[in-house]
Amino acid sequence: MPAQDQIQVLREEKAALLSLLNKDKDNFLLHLPKDVEYDFYQSLHRKWIYLGKNHLPIAFLLYLGFVLITASGCLVFIDHLSEHDITLFLLSYLSPVLAVLFLTRLYKRKITRETVQGITLATCVAHIFINVFFSYSIENPALQVQTNLGIVYLFFLYYLLTGLPLKRLCFCINVAFALSYSLLVYLKIEFSTWMYVISTFVPNITFFLFMCICRNGDRLNFLQSKILDIDHAINLLTQEQLAIMSQQDSLTQLLTRRAFNENFKDVLLNSPPHQTSSLLFIDIDHFKKYNDHYGHIQGDKAINHVADLLKSTLRSSDAISRYGGEEFLVLLPNTHRYDALRIAEKLLYQLRQAQIPHELSEHGILTISIGLTSFSDVKLSEAEQIIDVADQALYEAKRLGRNQVFIMIMPESTPRTPLPHIVPA
Repeated sequence: MPAQDQIQVLREEKAALLSLLNKDKDNFLLHLPKDVEYDFYQSLHRKWIYLGKNHLPIAFLLYLGFVLITASGCLVFIDHLSEHDITLFLLSYLSPVLAVLFLTRLYKRKITRETVQGITLATCVAHIFINVFFSYSIENPALQVQTNLGIVYLFFLYYLLTGLPLKRLCFCINVAFALSYSLLVYLKIEFSTWMYVISTFVPNITFFLFMCICRNGDRLNFLQSKILDIDHAINLLTQEQLAIMSQQDSLTQLLTRRAFNENFKDVLLNSPPHQTSSLLFIDIDHFKKYNDHYGHIQGDKAINHVADLLKSTLRSSDAISRYGGEEFLVLLPNTHRYDALRIAEKLLYQLRQAQIPHELSEHGILTISIGLTSFSDVKLSEAEQIIDVADQALYEAKRLGRNQVFIMIMPESTPRTPLPHIVPA
């Protein structure tokens, strides 16, 4: 896609995001289009993968400290604890530790976002199910309340540190609660249903609504970040377009004079020793008369026709430039003057075959004149001299009747003695 079209697409995308940002920034729950929401969760996934690789071990250490303080306090100050309660209490505290270790290892694996989400949700259901079951299987009420702190930590872990879609996560946690409830009823373990709902489903819904508000801020930050990324992309494309415009003629899409000169210098610097290259200086004959007689639009078409002829005839390694007005320069690397002469004759022949009318020309059709010179083992400082020799050869071609090629030898090889001009049959 052309750069201008890409810029237009990006500007439209930016306008849509700005509209969305201004419309929904004060909403309690920000609703994004499906594709934007997908990109949001992709970015969130990358963020949590980074956190999982680098900061989950810190969360593990903090939790370990929390466990040592809380658990030791509970076991010291709560009297008459059975081994059954102590075992379940310690296992419930161990469950979040296992969750942290498992997620840390999971995030270090190179697997897809969908796979990570699926495994994380399954892990969430399993851990919360086990923790709730352990908590309500403890007979000591005080210890049971303390055990619920492990469930709160799991809420914190899965809601804040995984970047999972909130609705899906809330549903899975409620499924874990329902499974635990069913198992407790099936095993005929005594507990208060009302207290169970208060300590499981209600905190989950509350945490869900709280996280929706937090996630709304994340979405707004994501939209702003995405808009900044689009601005950056537009700036890069604009700079690229400006660079192309400075290198490419707007009418013919050929190299500009400046770009040609840079290319020419590169060839002079990098050419192997004794390698001969050639230069064609081309001018459309009687172009001013053609432009005045047929109009500027037809004049532009004539220039474009010659440019298209050059592009279709020459090699991809050749540098073609609209050097100014109706003048063209063609650099033929690694091309001897007699090979360059055959190329020039072909250009003359093909343009004549096009039979573009030119009533004010002595030939009756649009023609070109070509000055040709060849060079080898020249210095970078002699670049302008080479072009000057080709220009003088063009002048001779015009003086001798136009519609022809004239070869002029560089003075480094021999004195500047022109070869006989060539007029194609």
